[in-house]
Amino acid sequence: MLTIQLFGAVTAQFDGEPLSFRSAKIRALLAYLAVHANEPHRREFLAALLWGEMPDRQAQTNLRVTLNRLRRSLLPAIEADEGARPLLEITRQTAQLNLRPEQSWVDTAVFQETLARCVGRPPGDWWRWAAAIPRLETAARLYRDEFLAGLYLADSPEFDAWRLAQADRFYRQIVPVLEALARHYLALDRYEDALHYARRLLEMEPWRETPHRLIMRAYAAMGQPEMAQRQWAECRRLLAEELGAEPDAQTAALAAEIKRGAAAPRPAAPAELTPFVGREEELLWLKAQLIDPERRLLTLAGPGGMGKTRLAQAAAARMSRYFAGGVCFVSLAEAGCPADPEQTLLAALADGLEMPVEAGRPLAEQAADFLRDREMLLTLDNFEEMATAVGLVLRLLDASPRLTILITSRARLNCPEETAFHLEGLPVPPPDAGPEALAYPSVRLFLERARRYLPR
Repeated sequence: MLTIQLFGAVTAQFDGEPLSFRSAKIRALLAYLAVHANEPHRREFLAALLWGEMPDRQAQTNLRVTLNRLRRSLLPAIEADEGARPLLEITRQTAQLNLRPEQSWVDTAVFQETLARCVGRPPGDWWRWAAAIPRLETAARLYRDEFLAGLYLADSPEFDAWRLAQADRFYRQIVPVLEALARHYLALDRYEDALHYARRLLEMEPWRETPHRLIMRAYAAMGQPEMAQRQWAECRRLLAEELGAEPDAQTAALAAEIKRGAAAPRPAAPAELTPFVGREEELLWLKAQLIDPERRLLTLAGPGGMGKTRLAQAAAARMSRYFAGGVCFVSLAEAGCPADPEQTLLAALADGLEMPVEAGRPLAEQAADFLRDREMLLTLDNFEEMATAVGLVLRLLDASPRLTILITSRARLNCPEETAFHLEGLPVPPPDAGPEALAYPSVRLFLERARRYLPR
């Protein structure tokens, strides 16, 4: 496998062994041919690109020598190549690098292909899109440094102009990637990951206020307001020195919020009377689904007593700030086995949403109108006796494009729109676990509950 890396310094390997290039011009030629692989390039064009300030005959001579040296550098890969066309194809008129996916890997090409699978969404929404996050992480790993970092050819203005244009293109693509990853992990309370990507963004654009705000929010959520205030001071210093400007109103408002404690981390679950124990992985998965606009109907399914309600409450409490219309918890535990599940559900919704009700008008129509423009998370707890009312749930989602519904039930809904997660019991330790049993969530939960009943 031929591996070519163009982010950062130009390097190449064949089957894990590094390939050496004698000069910057050879690396520059390889980079150009790799970015524009599988295309013929006229030799006079390549000569002008790399030796534009020389007479044509001298430039053509230099190109011939450089192509021969590039061929020698790539010789291990050329000799192993079994394609119909040679890896480095040179004729009297043209030169081209023939790269086949099964025999070669170029970081810039993989970077482009990875981001191409995210084009269905505007970059501003990437942070919410769970399916995009692994792709964005791949793109962030590939972008080790700017394109062809350190490769500058003083006597080749045409090549340098091309290099700068390519570097700018990749730069503009990586900025929203890093911002989306920082926002995503901030939403999931993975603050160290959020800081990692926000700091990378800050290194690239220290004058932009977005990475400063992301870092400030992460520190505030971690309970480190002094670090957030330090970042605010650094933001003010940089803007004053670089641009002679003050931070904008949004950044100043965030700093003031943090100073008075309004941006400090919220309690894990304000309405919960007992600590949330175990289910950390399930909670992380659920939070990622709740911010994804493609996952608007989620079901936590499983037998009674598995902790479905507790998990739903914990997730809703942690994600409330991402729903402008707030969160609403509707318990259906007291509904029993209603004769008309849809009307029973509508009545519970009207009560839980504190929805004004007009006499003589269908309640389903009123509920749809009430929810239509609200960005809200609606939790329907103990839905199992309302299974036949799933049609009403789907109609409400159709009528309310920014509504997300989280259901807990003993059984999944079995409809195409549903994203379901089956909750099992917490793992238990083996009989001979000894002190290591204390690491198991089931044991920690048992002890936490037991302490509430034991006398002090």
